[in-house]
Amino acid sequence: MMKTNYITKAAVLALTAATSTLAESRPPAGGDRDLCAAVLIAEAGGEGKRGMQAVWEIVHQRTRTRSMGHAHVVFQRWQFSCLNKRRPDDLIRQSRQHSLWRTAVAIASKLPVTNLTAKADHYHATSIKRPYWAKGRKATAKIGRHVFYKLGY
Repeated sequence: MMKTNYITKAAVLALTAATSTLAESRPPAGGDRDLCAAVLIAEAGGEGKRGMQAVWEIVHQRTRTRSMGHAHVVFQRWQFSCLNKRRPDDLIRQSRQHSLWRTAVAIASKLPVTNLTAKADHYHATSIKRPYWAKGRKATAKIGRHVFYKLGY
């Protein structure tokens, strides 16, 4: 019985690792893609295509370091302020009205093809006080009104 239990746990861990690798190696589709595009609009729609591409790099970098799919990354609590106290479907509905919606969907439909942020995994708006996690860290890029950092977690 112990041996079977060990084999089952090993199989689950292997399957989880394989699924995570697949999730990070392909772009989101359907509703997950729309959620990611809505986050790009809400977080950087005012920064244009370049700003949204930079935020997409952050999302993708987190899929790699956290072994999660893109939609899981954007939906993590307190990671993207546009979803802090908002329902995803409301954000998608509002974002579809933005003039850059199609651009955001196109960006979220592919894995990042740019490296504007030097593989950063965090960012913040310049309009806020520097967050605790950025103190003592060197920025990798500044794009529009966002500053990017590679923290490695």
